[in-house]
Amino acid sequence: MLALEVPTSLGPWRKIYRAYHDRPRLDLLHELHLREVRLRSLRVAAVTWLPDAYRRAQLAFATVNGGRDVERFPLPPGTRIEQPRAPAPSVSASSCLGATEGWVAAGDDRAGVAVIGDRAQAALAPLLEFQDAEGRFLLRLHQSAAESDETRATFLRGVQSYRVALVGHDGTLAGVRRTARAIQRGLAYRTEQGVGLAAGL
Repeated sequence: MLALEVPTSLGPWRKIYRAYHDRPRLDLLHELHLREVRLRSLRVAAVTWLPDAYRRAQLAFATVNGGRDVERFPLPPGTRIEQPRAPAPSVSASSCLGATEGWVAAGDDRAGVAVIGDRAQAALAPLLEFQDAEGRFLLRLHQSAAESDETRATFLRGVQSYRVALVGHDGTLAGVRRTARAIQRGLAYRTEQGVGLAAGL
């Protein structure tokens, strides 16, 4: 475990990195101690994939966007995704992924990394950034805690906590879904059928 504190003009930002010796997992814990502030956007735990670690022809990302099944999206040459980009001065992001199970994975058919947010701690929205760059690629995932547009402003005060797990996988996503469900265990939810408690779903 590694812990550090970064002083900022808005208040201290504490970060904890926890590595596991028995599985391919790294937890990132962010704790912001904020005075009352108005933010245009707040993004934590940005993850960048290393281009040399993956076969470009098989590169793809996957998540669940409201349905039962995993949706996989190939990233062929020429693809450009700019969800974190501000499309106008009053709008801080262009879109986000649904990620209704709280995770997004990317990699090739052999291996990859999944980013799993702890929605019981905070509802982070994943923003994907992708483009080809000088014969390689830039693939980055941001976790958004707040964005703004012309209809609303984000005010934050006190302690804000965000937790994200980075989990390696072998190209299949069954283990990623099990880990995500375990992280979300205990989360209260509301559906058209009523209120319940997530218990591994």
